[in-house]
Amino acid sequence: MDAVIPAAGRGSRLGELMADRPKGLVEVAGRPLLEHVLETASRQQTS
Repeated sequence: MDAVIPAAGRGSRLGELMADRPKGLVEVAGRPLLEHVLETASRQQTS
């Protein structure tokens, strides 16, 4: 399975969360956003 993970843009709605890191590395529930996305994509591949 191939996956496209769009992560472009400035992330202006994330405000101060973006001050020192790229959008994909902003933490959500204790883990970087990109980790959540990759985990979900991986689960979809095995289904």
